[in-house]
Amino acid sequence: MHRNMLQTAVRTALLSGLTAALAACGGSGGSGGSGSTGATTGTTSQVAMPLSVSDASSEDWSTIGVRVLSIALVPQGGGSNVTVWSAPSPAPYINLEQLDQLAEILGNVNVPPGTYTAAVLTVSANPGDVLLTVAENPESGFPVAAGTSIPADQIIIQGKQGASGSYTVPVNIGFVNPLVVSTSSTPALDLEFDLSNPAFIVGHTPPAAMGATLWAINFKGPLRHHPIYDIARLVLRHTYGTVSSVAADASSFTMSKDFPVLPVTNPETAVVSSQMLQIQADSTDGTIFYDMDAKTRTVVTDFSAEAATLAGKYVRVAARYQQNGTLVAVRVWASSDFSNVWLSPEGHVTSVDAANSIIRVANESGSATPVSIDANTQFFFRTPANAQADATPIATGTGFLTNQDLVRGFKVHVSAVDPLATPMVAQTVDIETATYSGGISNATATGFTYTSPLSTTSPPRLPTAPTRTATPSRGSSGGTSPTRRSRRAAARPSRTSSPRPVAR
Repeated sequence: MHRNMLQTAVRTALLSGLTAALAACGGSGGSGGSGSTGATTGTTSQVAMPLSVSDASSEDWSTIGVRVLSIALVPQGGGSNVTVWSAPSPAPYINLEQLDQLAEILGNVNVPPGTYTAAVLTVSANPGDVLLTVAENPESGFPVAAGTSIPADQIIIQGKQGASGSYTVPVNIGFVNPLVVSTSSTPALDLEFDLSNPAFIVGHTPPAAMGATLWAINFKGPLRHHPIYDIARLVLRHTYGTVSSVAADASSFTMSKDFPVLPVTNPETAVVSSQMLQIQADSTDGTIFYDMDAKTRTVVTDFSAEAATLAGKYVRVAARYQQNGTLVAVRVWASSDFSNVWLSPEGHVTSVDAANSIIRVANESGSATPVSIDANTQFFFRTPANAQADATPIATGTGFLTNQDLVRGFKVHVSAVDPLATPMVAQTVDIETATYSGGISNATATGFTYTSPLSTTSPPRLPTAPTRTATPSRGSSGGTSPTRRSRRAAARPSRTSSPRPVAR
């Protein structure tokens, strides 16, 4: 029997989660301007609640696609469950592999005030409702070839109920502490799957399968409650949408949440939902705005210059939460063509060729996209709790590679100068998580030596056993190095905001 396990992990709080941060309506933000929270309920009987899903990564898979149909809260003391989110039709896939310690915004939802003790997350469980694609470089001994998409008839979803064509798996998750929803409080809810749980994805080869490996998916058991206490530290995955309007004072725009289609189409298209998000411009530190059609880059403190043409366009937004639940844009990419804002490699770095200034970024198809780094490429390290740091590049140019400040395993989202150009040249590289996996030696009070035991049998990879000495000093001329901020960073600041201890 083969078990899909994360290789060396500091934490076991991995694979998938639901993060729901409650935000009171109205109020003014800190850096980033004032305005309402992400949604307006239109009634005093409900409270606006930003809702997102999150997980962590497995090196064995490039796609773990699931269809979440609905999310409901269970009231304390009985009564009917309160459905707070329902998927658009058809329900989009969410690729959990892309959410390595990140949160995917689902939308803003309305929740009646009250006390809730559990949640019910319902997953679609028909054949084809779970997508599995093997990564480019799975762990040694993995039973399926790299880049293989597992056929639907080899994926067995356990615990399903209902009739054929309408199978679902409802997953009940009790809360560690009750969730109290009121107009004066901002609690946060995090429910996560533990990928290290050996029962989650299990491969086995029964005689009746005639040599094929069957993969059993168990949604019940690994899902659990993990509190998030500081929404401002939550690192958000870039979110997609279609702009519906720009505010009269140009301080924000409103967009409907979009989901990229999986499996990927050519050109890539979007599944549009009815969930609306209000995105504020950063009035203090500025929002970087990329017009992918005009190929321009500007820094704006409001959207007045874009107001006349922004409505109806597709956008990709790197955003951060303020304490009051307002979503503030750090960077925005806009185009009249969805594939222009989507067609930017997102995934884990599989190799770094510093000599030729090329990185390879894993994609959903089980392969990797080569990306050239030039003298103008800007590197960002997501730090949403610090607005200025979140919007400021930590380095520019190829020296970031030669200094070994970007290594295999980091989760990145690349924006290309021209998405259709060959070779693709990176305009920006967002480092969303900085993960090392290897051995530590020569540890002292001021640093240690890290050694990565990466194989050279499956190119392209980093050289065998590269070593570097880590110290708590600041980065070189390129800025603060994320590799010095985060040793084996399976835990991001957003994931360590609870008092649970985290090894580093």
